[in-house]
Amino acid sequence: MENNNKQSKRNVNNFLNKVKNVEDKWKFDRFKKEKISKEFSETKTDEEGNSKENKTFKDTYVMKEPDYIKLYIKDIVLLSELPVSLTDFIVALLKNINYNGQIVLNSSIKKQLKETLKLSSIQVVDNKLTQLKKADIIRTVDRGVFAANPFFFGRGKWEDIREQRDNWIKISYKDNKKSIQTSFSENEEDYNE
Repeated sequence: MENNNKQSKRNVNNFLNKVKNVEDKWKFDRFKKEKISKEFSETKTDEEGNSKENKTFKDTYVMKEPDYIKLYIKDIVLLSELPVSLTDFIVALLKNINYNGQIVLNSSIKKQLKETLKLSSIQVVDNKLTQLKKADIIRTVDRGVFAANPFFFGRGKWEDIREQRDNWIKISYKDNKKSIQTSFSENEEDYNE
């Protein structure tokens, strides 16, 4: 178990270094906000039956969706140093992702994956899931429920994906140290840079 935690921490650290390098190279501003105006209307009817419509506008600021580059599953597999044979499995798996970034895999869906991909057994499906978990491509949420890494995959509104990212990994700086906490770590890890 300790080796898995160490490997997971190395994967997180490697991933963060890759993200930082890309952000530095492409000069991303991940905290840039976008103004969104919403219109609200309310219709009131007085005692005489006359209707009056009241319109109000409310401005909110949300994290702007970052510029993106189309990244192919095959590239994610290569960047994560996974076997290329996982490419088709990831594509088939992601067809089941919901708007919460979760993938529900009951025995019926696992059987469908096995048949669609012409795998020899359900155990092969489970082995591929284990490989994806070790690479932090997915995480176990509950029995038969997995969360897809929102830094790679997202479905739905940007605000929701941003929240999923914030819950996936938290970085804070204190006393000249960078602390990283992930949704699977019990304690924060300090990294000196």
